[in-house]
Amino acid sequence: LAHIVEQYPGLTLHNRVAILVPDVDFRTTYVAELQKVLNRKNPQGQQFCIKDTCDALAYVSGAAGGDEWSLICDALDQFDGIERMFVILVNLDQKIDDQNSAQLHVVRSMLYRGIT
Repeated sequence: LAHIVEQYPGLTLHNRVAILVPDVDFRTTYVAELQKVLNRKNPQGQQFCIKDTCDALAYVSGAAGGDEWSLICDALDQFDGIERMFVILVNLDQKIDDQNSAQLHVVRSMLYRGIT
């Protein structure tokens, strides 16, 4: 996030960034840790509210609360067909030894869906 803020000074990131993770179970753990990091060290002192895809899509333009920016963090399968200006994929880079495994095809599909 700090890199995005640095590269696009003055651009509000409210509801423009999606952090996509492999599944809902991973999201639960990741959001707790992400919130701790954002509370401790956040770009330009900005406050972030982490939302899932459904809550973020319920946002009405102009209805943002104060100086808080919404940040989407959700499982990739909850985000299919949705677009945001910036998308960050997390935990999809594990080593898969068997190049013919079903897991490899699933991860490749997730990467493709995440970047498109």
